[in-house]
Amino acid sequence: MTEASPPEARRLLLEIAAELQPLGIDFQNRARKFETTVLETDQIMRSYVTFLKENDLREQLEKERQAIGPVEEVTAPLAEAETVLSTFLTQMKPLEAMSAPLRNSIRGFRDGVKAVSSAIRMMRGWGTIAD
Repeated sequence: MTEASPPEARRLLLEIAAELQPLGIDFQNRARKFETTVLETDQIMRSYVTFLKENDLREQLEKERQAIGPVEEVTAPLAEAETVLSTFLTQMKPLEAMSAPLRNSIRGFRDGVKAVSSAIRMMRGWGTIAD
């Protein structure tokens, strides 16, 4: 890229942007769906635990606490993927500064990473729901 002439660099950036845009949109849609599913699951779990507490069902509450188990086992691979994507987005910043089309095509990835991060934060809270 650094050796390309300005017109050639622009052409390359447009090609990259065109290839990345559908991937970014797809990732964003899937990440938002994942976030929504985690949010709905979180609401159900919290409602159920509240029901158990309000009805003094300690034995069942303890079973649920054990069933939830260590949340880190579930979130670790997601956090790893989140780190890889964040690194990718950091590496893309200089190119984004050079090209509005590329910046627009990366937006889906950025929004998707935010959704995944939000879902991971919710999931990490599950370990203490039944406390």
